[in-house]
Amino acid sequence: MRSEITGRRKERVKNRRSPVYTSIHRRYLLTLGKYLRRGKISRVGIKELSKRTHVWKSTFYDHFTHMDDAIEQFWLMMKPELIKLKELVGSHKLPLVKIYSRILLLIYHNREYYDVVVSCQNYTALYQIVEIFQPLITASWSKYNTQDYKRALTLFSWEFAGRICCWGKFEKFDFDKVSVHARELAKLSENATQRLA
Repeated sequence: MRSEITGRRKERVKNRRSPVYTSIHRRYLLTLGKYLRRGKISRVGIKELSKRTHVWKSTFYDHFTHMDDAIEQFWLMMKPELIKLKELVGSHKLPLVKIYSRILLLIYHNREYYDVVVSCQNYTALYQIVEIFQPLITASWSKYNTQDYKRALTLFSWEFAGRICCWGKFEKFDFDKVSVHARELAKLSENATQRLA
């Protein structure tokens, strides 16, 4: 009996791209996000998380090795989507304001996740966006001095994170503000090296 269960588990884990596996994985991460948002993550265990996700406790180990692994995966949850978007907009050679519009639309469509990011003040998840889109964002930047370029990029990352935090916290990721913030971010990044270096 035990070997039969182990065999079924191996089969499930092997098929990580199946809709069932990805659906459960996403549910785990979103449930985890609710605890992170409330600041109660230190009090939640695998049993409680699985119960709230409506799956067996043993299923947790099909997806994560331990709770810290689950938390780390939560913060990296959007990275594949961002990389896919970068490849898409990069191949179309869009103007900067359109690139920012697409980034903000992705954030808007995943606002449940970014609401947790903003409420937990996890700026690393926001800097990650700038890091992924760096070649597109900084294409027009003067690169005569590596140190000035790096300084401008660091400070611009803070500006970007601040704008996303304000949009989330004070405007509740209002869809009508996407174009306004996209234009503002485009302006900020176009003259970043002059202002920040």
